[in-house]
Amino acid sequence: MILLAHAVFWLLCRTRDRLTLAGRYTLQLPQANLVLQQLLISALDILASAAVLWLLLPSGSVDFAVLATWYAIAIMLGILSHLPGGLGVFEAVMLFALGDHVPTGTLAAALLLYRAIYYFLPLALALVALAGYELRSGVAAPLARAAANLSPLLLAGFTLVMGVVLLLSGVTPNADEASRLLARHVPLPLVEASHFLGSLSGLALLVVARGMLRRLDAAWWAGLCIALLGAVLVIIKGLALIEAAALVLLALALLASRRQFHRKASLFAHPLSPGWLVAMGAIVAFMIGVLFFVYRDVDYAHELWWRLEFDSDAPRSLRASLAVAICTLVLALRHLFKPARQPLALPDDDTLDRVAGIVATQPAASACLALMGDKKLLFSRSGSSFLMFGQHGRSWIALTDPIGLPAEQPELIWRFLELAREQGGRPAFYQIRPQALTHYLDAGLRAYKLGEEAHVPLADFSLKGSARANLRHGMNRAERDGLSFELVRAEHLPALLPELRRISDAWLAAHNTAEKRFSLGAFVDDYVLRQSVAVVRHGEHLVAFASLMCTAQKTEASIDLMRHLPTAPGSTMDFLFVRLIQHFQAEGFARFNLGMAPLSGMAAHPLAPAWHRVGRLLFTNGEQFYNFQGLRAFKEKFDPVWEARYLAVAGGGLAPLMVLADTAVLISGGLKGVFAK
Repeated sequence: MILLAHAVFWLLCRTRDRLTLAGRYTLQLPQANLVLQQLLISALDILASAAVLWLLLPSGSVDFAVLATWYAIAIMLGILSHLPGGLGVFEAVMLFALGDHVPTGTLAAALLLYRAIYYFLPLALALVALAGYELRSGVAAPLARAAANLSPLLLAGFTLVMGVVLLLSGVTPNADEASRLLARHVPLPLVEASHFLGSLSGLALLVVARGMLRRLDAAWWAGLCIALLGAVLVIIKGLALIEAAALVLLALALLASRRQFHRKASLFAHPLSPGWLVAMGAIVAFMIGVLFFVYRDVDYAHELWWRLEFDSDAPRSLRASLAVAICTLVLALRHLFKPARQPLALPDDDTLDRVAGIVATQPAASACLALMGDKKLLFSRSGSSFLMFGQHGRSWIALTDPIGLPAEQPELIWRFLELAREQGGRPAFYQIRPQALTHYLDAGLRAYKLGEEAHVPLADFSLKGSARANLRHGMNRAERDGLSFELVRAEHLPALLPELRRISDAWLAAHNTAEKRFSLGAFVDDYVLRQSVAVVRHGEHLVAFASLMCTAQKTEASIDLMRHLPTAPGSTMDFLFVRLIQHFQAEGFARFNLGMAPLSGMAAHPLAPAWHRVGRLLFTNGEQFYNFQGLRAFKEKFDPVWEARYLAVAGGGLAPLMVLADTAVLISGGLKGVFAK
């Protein structure tokens, strides 16, 4: 009857697309092919689930066709009962139908297993899949990312603990039962070697734990191999199942955290710090103390060192502790006699030429600031990337993100942090972009917004429209004033350099200020001569110039030095900017960088962090100290796109303020320049 009903319904769907009931209700019918597919899929689903139960029954106890028939009936009655999964109804029908073919206890056990396999197992898999999705991209994703960021720290602690466990295991006796089992089944030389190597593995884990703190790829591999090897050694030396399980757990945790250990460096690329060596020495001393406490009843004799027997725990412990002590001494002496790291010097001309080759391949125009020669440079191991930084007081301040290959950015960030901290410095990164923030957060730094940088997309730039009316009027006025624009290539600059210096000196004198450095260019002959310069003439006389920063990639162009005579017409700067934008637009550049507006774009929400609230207060009321709003308003005339810039520094409290104070000194060329204009 059920099959007949399906056949009638299928014929109705085949002949019409809707059915009218009682002359009032219209039922939209599905396509005939869809009905047939649903019927076949449902039949296959019932047969497959029935097969699960059939396979759990004793072989030959009931024919599959009989079981499938009663299974379908039981499923239907369970659905009609409206109980979840037909619980109870389904089991009652199957017990009634198959009670004469299968013993009741066996059938009940099969039904319970069927429920576990067909209901609870898929539910468990679905929960695991759902948890994975939520941790990857759902509401729990921030928690998963935080846990991933902490995993190197947690794994380093776990590795350190397991190292201590292996060291202490090497100086404590085996259980009597374990010794008897080993004597019957394992050769003595293998037990002796496992005990000796197990203790050295514990010492190796102490060294590896330090590398894990630095997210070293080599530390991950070493930790994984030592954990797996140690799990085997502790079984052979003393059937220490709990220790073996803990080491296997460490190996599994390392496998799950592979992506967090991405730094390509040797375990001994940086010497062990004095604090770490002291900690290792204290652990080894504690291990030796435990050795003498455990074997205090054993009379010491020279023969103990050479006694090789299954029940000779004390001699084995003595040999292992001696090996650990000697290896620790070698590590300490290696650190003591390693040549001191030479301080980095300012780059010479050859280094700057090498830097120029890297800068030419970069999209960001700010990379050109490395050519000033006033900042120290830290190169990647491949030599294809570098990081520029300055020092004042305890602050080591890197300017912008590392320059070069994006894949080498994390390496340079970590190496800079290590270099600064080894010499007692306070590392920080100034004016970093939001795209690279994850690298700094992974390194344990905190990000503080400095302001926003403006750039003009050049593809659709035009002076037409009401939004650019002020720029149009400024250009018309500049042309009436007799201003003209010219771009002077680097090879033609030497003849023009004296006149550019005259304008620069006049501008500095008019503003009662000195040359700025670090994050800004200064009028240094060699630096100015490396790039093109845009000049503005008033009639036949030069009245303004701007040195340019751009790279061969033609992604971004920007202005560095920008100077003009006090007598230049008021429209000179607008004229210079517009002509430069039009020039780089014609050259096929993607954007023109207008520079940063400090403290702009801070969050205005009542729950905003204190840093944002203070920054917004200074931006609104600090015009007597700096032209915050005026600078933002000037850049807004070009209808730019704004992008945040950040300061990344370790810790909170006064650390960011100290770094900013030292940065101001670097930019101003000294403490005196901070308080001057």
